[in-house]
Amino acid sequence: MDYITEPTILRYAPILEKEQLAPLTFLEGYWQSEKYFQSSASQIRDELAMIEPPGGYDRTLRRKIESTATPVAVHARRLYSLTQGQGADPLSHEDSRSLKREYYENAITRILESSPNCHFFCFGDAPEWFAANMPKRVPFTIVDQRHHVAASGLHDFWMMRQCRHFVISNSTFSWWAAWLGRHPDKMVICPEAKRWDNQDTVPSSWTSLTG
Repeated sequence: MDYITEPTILRYAPILEKEQLAPLTFLEGYWQSEKYFQSSASQIRDELAMIEPPGGYDRTLRRKIESTATPVAVHARRLYSLTQGQGADPLSHEDSRSLKREYYENAITRILESSPNCHFFCFGDAPEWFAANMPKRVPFTIVDQRHHVAASGLHDFWMMRQCRHFVISNSTFSWWAAWLGRHPDKMVICPEAKRWDNQDTVPSSWTSLTG
């Protein structure tokens, strides 16, 4: 058995290419660059397929996503450094890591240029922010599961993965939802490299915008 720690989170490090890995190897770290696992991408997507989450709300949302010709997942993370119950106002809370409204407007415009008949499904830790900032010219659904008994982050993750295209935040959560998406023609809009800890986070097939 081997145990390998990611040498740095700031960039891709070809450590796994140099190691003769044992059949059972534990990897500690984020490893958030597809350069680490591109050769095993199909296997990873198969093995990380999630069982459908329970709950009537989720089934209703799934039917809506499936009945939409081009569903697009939009993810925003606003409440950095805050824990649940601290009572922060999502509309006034500011954090240098939060992406600007202009990023989402530009990303949505990019999506609409190639898929004009899409519907945007908005996920995140502050549904109120979407209500105040999503462009009114586009059809969108705000996913708010905070009051749903069976809700968890995995519910949002699973639903996001069902979408065809993605507008993600600088978040490991939405990065993986987008990367695991199975649609061969998917478009992923993401923040530019400097908005991520790892400068090799953004796959070459994704479109990065200033955030």
